[in-house]
Amino acid sequence: PLLGKTEKTIIPRTIKRITDVRQKMFRAQKKDQKILPPDTQRRDLIRFIIDQVHRAEDSLALIEDQTYRGAFGELVFKDVVFRSNGPYLSKHYRIAIDTDVVAGADTQALVGRFKKETSGIKPKRVNKKVWSVVIPCYSQDGVTIRPATVRVGDYF
Repeated sequence: PLLGKTEKTIIPRTIKRITDVRQKMFRAQKKDQKILPPDTQRRDLIRFIIDQVHRAEDSLALIEDQTYRGAFGELVFKDVVFRSNGPYLSKHYRIAIDTDVVAGADTQALVGRFKKETSGIKPKRVNKKVWSVVIPCYSQDGVTIRPATVRVGDYF
């Protein structure tokens, strides 16, 4: 109930995308076709899930009661991003989540690996620290293939 209209769409959008892929797999199985989606579709789905988890964490970071953010981090974020989807993405596609672009990082050391989020609420105090990561930075062989979108400053 503390989330806004936009933030509330994150989970249903994620579930719909996963359900759509699963339905295609079920139809393929019934027709005795290749069940797994193409490599690029799997890669994109995994990145979408990781992005959505980051967006959910960002939404919770903007709520003054930070216990929700901490609980989400412990119960969902770490498992989805760093224990399952992230390692799979790295192992099978050589795409890594840049773990230097995280909440609390100093943006001066992250040149070229992030862009500032310009929508939503504005920070109470401007500084060079990352408050939250809206979508993560992806790199391949040490090269940034997509910069992160981050909120910078203090929001409470």
